[in-house]
Amino acid sequence: MRESDALRVIDDHLDGQDEFPPEVTAELTEWLRDDPDNADRAFQRVMLHVLLSRKLSQPDPPRLGGNGSDIVFIQTPAEPPPSPRWMLLLGIVVLIAAAVSGITTSLVLLLPQQRDQAIDIPKNHEGLPKPRVVGPEHRTSAGVHWATEAPDPLYSSWALNEKKSLTTGIAEYRIGPSSRFVVTGPARFAKLGQAEFSLLEGGCGVAWGDGADAQSWKMRTSNATLFVDQSTRFVLHTSSETGTVLSVLDGEVEFQHRPPRESGSNQSLLAGQAVWIEGGRVIAVESDWVNRQLGRVQSALNASYPQPLDAPLLYEGFDYPETLPTSSKFTHAGISLEHGGWGWEACWQESGSLGSSVDHAPLRRSTSQDRRDIEGLSFRDPRGYLLRTSGGQLRTSFGSKSRSERKIDLEAWPEETRDSHGIGADGSIVWLSFLAQSYGSAGGTRYAFLRIGNEHTGLRLGRLPGPDTSLWSVEVDQNNGDFDGPYASTIPADEAVFYVVRIQFQPGREQVHGWLNPELSTIPADSQAAFNFTTPEFRLRSVLIEGRYSTDFDELRLGPTFASVSPYHSE
Repeated sequence: MRESDALRVIDDHLDGQDEFPPEVTAELTEWLRDDPDNADRAFQRVMLHVLLSRKLSQPDPPRLGGNGSDIVFIQTPAEPPPSPRWMLLLGIVVLIAAAVSGITTSLVLLLPQQRDQAIDIPKNHEGLPKPRVVGPEHRTSAGVHWATEAPDPLYSSWALNEKKSLTTGIAEYRIGPSSRFVVTGPARFAKLGQAEFSLLEGGCGVAWGDGADAQSWKMRTSNATLFVDQSTRFVLHTSSETGTVLSVLDGEVEFQHRPPRESGSNQSLLAGQAVWIEGGRVIAVESDWVNRQLGRVQSALNASYPQPLDAPLLYEGFDYPETLPTSSKFTHAGISLEHGGWGWEACWQESGSLGSSVDHAPLRRSTSQDRRDIEGLSFRDPRGYLLRTSGGQLRTSFGSKSRSERKIDLEAWPEETRDSHGIGADGSIVWLSFLAQSYGSAGGTRYAFLRIGNEHTGLRLGRLPGPDTSLWSVEVDQNNGDFDGPYASTIPADEAVFYVVRIQFQPGREQVHGWLNPELSTIPADSQAAFNFTTPEFRLRSVLIEGRYSTDFDELRLGPTFASVSPYHSE
């Protein structure tokens, strides 16, 4: 059994799915016994789920995954008590993990306690009704900001004709047992009736299920009216200046001009079709154009978390509780087991002699020589556009050394971009971006870098050991010790910098271009690159942030396009 399949089976059981064939349980047991690392991963998965279950049982509004989560579950249905098969699986995982890896954690303290509840689990489940699976009423990304008061979590409770303005972030609402919509900021919208919704400006993705409330749903923009009465998934992007772009991913959507033409007849759009409605015209649009303009909306509708229309496939904003910095006199767990963002296979793991820290106001514990801004890392390009940021930022230790690593979820990437060795199949392109700034620019043996790649080869980007003055640089790391470079810029490491890297994977050597502080609204030209070199063939499997000099990293993004790693807004 593959690791991804094994963890998926464990997750399904933890989420309440019990009906698995005996051979699946047998394969899972064999996978746990094969390798101590497998048992460790399974044990961490179970314990994390238990801790989160306790967190979600608190009276305060639950936040999935602690303060660093990108999803806030405002309302969730009550879960049924665990079944005997679920408890059997939990027992298998815990016992095998404890036996194989020698884990001695006190389970009595971790497992949730049932108090004052008489639970009678029938032995015969035949004939019993299965609980209806209902998704959350409402969830939002961590960076959500409303220009108006946020709407009620229940769509059915919204006030009619009350306009709402979402400045940044993503908000998702359920409008029926199997139907929901996602809006991405900036957006303005309102509820016109129990079955009528108005999108005045912005992007919106809709997933309408079978038999949703047994009625049709109507959506209005300034250019068109859409009629939804069957299973479908579609995407809208609209404004009064540019018109409305409608793209149908599945099913069928009827639409009509607004104001309607004299004939008043509706037009139908089928899966895979897209139109641009503007100025009384309907213009057919190629699907490739829609994909380039609207990004991975299909993933936004399918994923377990909402994503913006032009979203990275991997994101980490280090939105975690603040921790003290570490030195040779003080250490802590760093960001171990934190798991915010998306596109990751597992939690962060610390393996250095010290731990990294999370900071929300850098100058509070710093000196007059520290050039880092109290507002945290940010970037404004020459045209005045601001990179979208939120939350805290990671800080490497100022002793030797912090080392934080996290594995990438390979299955979150399209099949054509990956092979059996990782992300980076020949012919694919991957864009990377992040923010960084050091305490100072003293060089020598001081370093702090972000490494992407696999266990054999990768790129190290940041401040690298070498000259007396440390400059932002990049080098190729082969076999964890054989380096090619560094390729240095002219920007000292104590200046905040917006790193952007494009990797073109091709037969033989990979082509790498890197830019520092490019404009956000335009794809940077190759001639403007600060770095341009080739590397031996490699693949992406994990991200490592290592340092022995106080340096901040934030807003890590990987995606298929420049736009997906450079989201911006104007003030």
